[in-house]
Amino acid sequence: MLPDGALTTSDAAANVGRVEVVCGTVVRAVYAETSNGSPTFLNLDKASGRFTIVIWGDYRGLFDDAPEVLFADELVCIQGPITTYKGVPQIVSLGRDIAPPGRFLPLTGEARDCLADGADMSIYCTVIVDQAHWENEQYLDALDAVYEDLYDDIYDDLYDEFDYPMDDYMPDMP
Repeated sequence: MLPDGALTTSDAAANVGRVEVVCGTVVRAVYAETSNGSPTFLNLDKASGRFTIVIWGDYRGLFDDAPEVLFADELVCIQGPITTYKGVPQIVSLGRDIAPPGRFLPLTGEARDCLADGADMSIYCTVIVDQAHWENEQYLDALDAVYEDLYDDIYDDLYDEFDYPMDDYMPDMP
């Protein structure tokens, strides 16, 4: 399930110039290490021409693994100003802003307003956006921990209902 208000890659072209959340499946991922700026291109839903996430070389270190490996064949979302390059809609990643739908929280308020400045963001906006992404990650990690604890409690309670070993409850087999 996509985040509320998220666009599909086919809707992105009609929203050029706006700050939006776009989600799609990475079908082609290329690290152009020798190109100017050492970009990584993640093409969503079509090998070329549908929608591209651009990750400049300076931002590659913000990911846990090489982005072309980390996101290959994954359904991902990104939020930012939609621009075009040679007619193909794209969003330039600022790092920590690409995630699967279940781990994606769109930025709001001042952080979202800063995204509208795109690549021309001030140092202040860069810090605000990065802080908001970090806070979202911490929130989702804490939520995961709560669900894990809840699951463990339910699992433990289930076993407490039965005074194991289970063999005591199973009839003897002939």
